[in-house]
Amino acid sequence: MRSHPTLVLAAALVLTAVTSVGGRSISAQGQTPLFRAGVEVVQLDVSVFDKDRQTVRGLTADDFTILEDGKPQKMVAFDAIDMPDVVTPISGWMRDVTPDVTTNNLDNKRLFIILLDDATIGKDPWILRAARQVGHRVVDLLGPTDLATVVLPRDNRATQDFTSDHAKLGAAIDTFSLGFYSMPGDPCNNAVAKGWYEYAVVKTVAQVADYLIAVAQKRKTIVYIGNGFTVSPGEISPGRGGCSALIDSIKKQNFEEMEQVFRRAQQANVNVYSFDVNGLSGGGPNNFIQMVAENTGGRATINTNDFEPGIQQMFRENSSYYILGYTPANQKADGTFRRLEVKVNRPGLEARTRKNYYAPLPESAKAAPVPGTPMVSAVSGILPNADITLEVATAPFAVPDSKNAAVAVALALNRSAHDLPRTDDVDVGVRAFTPEGKPQGSTKESGHFLLRAGADERVRYEVLSQLDLPPGRYEFRIAAHSASLGKEGSVYADVIVPDFAKEPVSLSGVIVNAIPSLPVAPAGALTTLVPIVPTSLRGFDRGTRVATFMRVYEGNKTPLAPVTLSIRIVNEQNAPMADETRTVAANQFDAKTRAADDRFDVPLTHFPLGSYLLTFQATLGKTTARRDVRFTVR
Repeated sequence: MRSHPTLVLAAALVLTAVTSVGGRSISAQGQTPLFRAGVEVVQLDVSVFDKDRQTVRGLTADDFTILEDGKPQKMVAFDAIDMPDVVTPISGWMRDVTPDVTTNNLDNKRLFIILLDDATIGKDPWILRAARQVGHRVVDLLGPTDLATVVLPRDNRATQDFTSDHAKLGAAIDTFSLGFYSMPGDPCNNAVAKGWYEYAVVKTVAQVADYLIAVAQKRKTIVYIGNGFTVSPGEISPGRGGCSALIDSIKKQNFEEMEQVFRRAQQANVNVYSFDVNGLSGGGPNNFIQMVAENTGGRATINTNDFEPGIQQMFRENSSYYILGYTPANQKADGTFRRLEVKVNRPGLEARTRKNYYAPLPESAKAAPVPGTPMVSAVSGILPNADITLEVATAPFAVPDSKNAAVAVALALNRSAHDLPRTDDVDVGVRAFTPEGKPQGSTKESGHFLLRAGADERVRYEVLSQLDLPPGRYEFRIAAHSASLGKEGSVYADVIVPDFAKEPVSLSGVIVNAIPSLPVAPAGALTTLVPIVPTSLRGFDRGTRVATFMRVYEGNKTPLAPVTLSIRIVNEQNAPMADETRTVAANQFDAKTRAADDRFDVPLTHFPLGSYLLTFQATLGKTTARRDVRFTVR
C-alpha cells in the first residue's frame, strides 16, 4: 500500500476490502473565481446548450438563476471557461511522442479519470472490445494540456497515474480484461461475490472523487466504462436469513455508499460520464450508470452501439462551460439533501449541471487532518505541488556487477527573478514506487546556489541525484524545498528501467548536456555514472553547445556483435534536419559490462526556430531499441 494517496491507492484499498470479505482553466476574464474562506459556497460547473445541442458561449452572470429547493440563491462567483480547440499537429510525433522531461506546470489542465470497470463486466468479447474502444477514443480526443489516469477497480497492477502520454494511457487500457461478474459454482457464493464486486466499483468511484477534492479550480471528469448494475433499496428484503441475509447486507452497504459517491463528487466538483458498453444487447436491470451520471452533472450513454456521439458531447461540455458559485440562504450544516436547478434567462437555452448536493456536515463529524512534514505533503497529492516550478529528466543506466540500474535524475528549479536573493539552499527528496504502490527506494540531496537571472529574467538551477533500482516500472515522486522562497514543490515522473542484461540490444536513457550550463549541485554528482553533466533543459539558443550521451547494451551471453545506430532529427513538418547511421563495432563494447558509449553533438547553429525530435534507434538482428528527445530552438 502506498504511503501517498494516489488513484492507484484508491483501487488498492477497494480490493483489500473485497478480499477481506470475500490550471487554471483558460477564462474569458483571465482568472478563475475566488471563493471566500469561512463561508459555505457551492460551486457548480454549468454547460449551456441551444436547441441544436451546441454549446453556448458569451453568457454573463445575469443570464443565470440558481435555485436551491426551489428558492432563488445569491451568486457570489462567476467565470466563463473556454478551452481552445485541439489543433491537430502537422506531424504525428508532435502528438504521440512524449517529452523526456516532466514538469509540474498545471495551468490549463483538465483532468480525466478513465475508470474501466473490470470488476463487474460480463464475459462477452464484444463488450471487452467496446470498452477498450471507448477508452482509446477518449485518449485520442485529449488536448495537449489535458491529464488523464486509468483506474481498474479489480486489477490495479496496470493502473496509470495522471499523465499526458497517450501511449502509456493506451497501454493501460489494453490490459483491461473480462471480469468475474458471472462465475460457476455455488449460487450463494456467486451472488455474494457479485455483490462485493459491485461494492468495489461504487467504493472506487467514491474514493476517486474523495482524492479529487484536494484538486481545486480544475475541470474534473470521471469516465465510467462498463456494463453497470442495479443499486436499489428495493432489492433488500429485511428479515431473511442465511445466504440471503448476507446478500442483503452487501446490497445495503452498496446503496449507502452511493450517497458517499454523491457527497464526495459534490465536494470535488467532479462530473461522471458513464458509458454502458452492453450496447443494444442490454445487460438486464441497471440503474448505476444513470444514477451516477445524473446526480453528478454528467451524462449517461446507454442503449446504443455507437458511443462516438456521447464521447464527443462529453468533450464539448468539458471545453466550454461556466463556473457559478453561490452562498446558500440555508446555512445550516446539517448534512441534508438539497435539490438544485440552474436556469438560463434566455429563451431556447438549456443549462446542464448536477441536480442536487448535500449540505456540509457539522464540524464534529469532520475528520481531523492528517499531520505531515511539508516535504512529505508535497508528494502526497494526486497532482504535484506547483508552488515552485520544477522540471525533471530521468535516464536509466546499467550498474556494473549489479542486478540494479542507476537512474540519473536532473531536477531544475525555475523561478522568477523578482526580489531575487543572493543565494538559495535547496533540499530535494526522490522516492520511487512500484505500480502497486510499494516504496522501492529513496534518496536526498542538498545544494547551495549563488543565484543569477538569465536573459528571460528567470532563475534556473539544477540538483542531480542517483537512485539504484532493479528492472521494472516506477513512479518517481520528487519534492524540493527552497529556503529563500520558504516553499515546497513537487514533480512526478514515470520511469521504466530496462533489463539491460537480458535484452538482445537496449539503450540507456539519453543524457543531454548544454554549454553554457546552469548552476548545478552537488559538486561531482553522477561523475561515476556518466562522463558529462546532465541538464533538464530542452529549450536552447542557437549559440548553445548541446551534446547527448548514452550507452548501447548487448544482453544475454551471446558473442558481442556490431549494432547499427541511426540518429535522426526532424522538424515540425517531419522534414529531416540531420540523419546519420553509425556502426557500433563489437570491439567498441566493454567485454565485462557489454556496453558501448555514444556521444552526439547536436548541430543547432543552422536550425530555424521551432520544435524538433531527436531519435536514436539501435538495431541488432531483428531487435530494435529506441529513445526520443524533444527540444526547441528559440
